[in-house]
Amino acid sequence: MTKRPPSSGCYAAHCQGWFPQPPSREGWPRVSRVSQLLIAVIALVVAVIALLFYFVVGRAPDEHPNFGGFVILTVICVGLTVALFLAVLPAAEHASQPSKRLSQAGITSSLLALVAMVVYWTALPFVLGAGGVVLGRLGEARAARELERSGGAGREDEAQAEQDDDTDPAPGQRASQGWVAAVLGGLVFLACVIVTIVSQFIP
Repeated sequence: MTKRPPSSGCYAAHCQGWFPQPPSREGWPRVSRVSQLLIAVIALVVAVIALLFYFVVGRAPDEHPNFGGFVILTVICVGLTVALFLAVLPAAEHASQPSKRLSQAGITSSLLALVAMVVYWTALPFVLGAGGVVLGRLGEARAARELERSGGAGREDEAQAEQDDDTDPAPGQRASQGWVAAVLGGLVFLACVIVTIVSQFIP
């Protein structure tokens, strides 16, 4: 009996798409509930510290502290963190297609973080970037498990494959989308940290 070559699996199909193939997931830490909450808290604390420098501590000598702006944006960051980690994330995890919903939510959050870099002083990129990392990583992990359960088997016929490509991404594509979301969110978070340090401490 001739074995199906590995190239006929779902990864071979998704490699022809728009997203790069993510690296091997062996050794990647699992994003547990505690880790999710820890990332959320860290992102929120970093955002509040950044806002403190932007509106209170780091003001020019001839400028008064803007406590109003600090409070308003802090409340917005807290609300956004709660919405991402306590509403969007659980809803995506309990959706009918969790890997798809998590990856899509991660991509959306990371892209919004990238756009928010235009107004980096709002500290929104910290929260949105962290959300993209967690959502994307969870989406990638869910898709990887789906791919393992399917055994990497190819689709039964080309017609169904074309239909799936148009309406519902394969597990390999979902994994790649989650990976892209996690990487982009992390890069935006790091970029916002660098911009904040440069703007506040380097003349």
